[in-house]
Amino acid sequence: MNKDTPVEMIHQAMVNTLKNHFSDRLTFVHAYNPGKCLQSPGIYLGMHQMEVGENPGDGRHVITADWFSYIVLSNSTDNLAIKIRYLACEVMALLNQPETGLWGLDNVVGLPKHIQAIPALFNPDTEGYESWEVTWQQSFYMGDSLWEDDGETPKTVLASHVPYTGKAYEPRYKPL
Repeated sequence: MNKDTPVEMIHQAMVNTLKNHFSDRLTFVHAYNPGKCLQSPGIYLGMHQMEVGENPGDGRHVITADWFSYIVLSNSTDNLAIKIRYLACEVMALLNQPETGLWGLDNVVGLPKHIQAIPALFNPDTEGYESWEVTWQQSFYMGDSLWEDDGETPKTVLASHVPYTGKAYEPRYKPL
């Protein structure tokens, strides 16, 4: 079975969401690769760090990641300073809305937190471009939940007290 990892799924969902939102205003939306040439206008996505989050108690592992997006415009862009800040605001607004900030993966990721933007100097050797970095913290889940299966979700919870438990006593159970 060829199943994408949560990181691959999240990255692709981020790319799709941003491409859809910016449509023809941005030429490129993809992973940041410091060894590649920049193209403008574009957004480059990546992650600064990850750490293990709080155990959700369902068999999955939570990873809390510090994500980033570099918004890049050429220095020849008209009204560059205003346009690049506005693009940063748009990315921040997308992150701040559950419909887009969850990337369509609300069973895999948590809501983005600590959303901020600052001017970026991500490659000091690159001239001719202006960049802003939008950063946020977002958790995601690794593994399968113990609570997800193919069965039917119970509609009523029934209970009993010892010693009247088990299959033989099911007719005596009371709804909670």
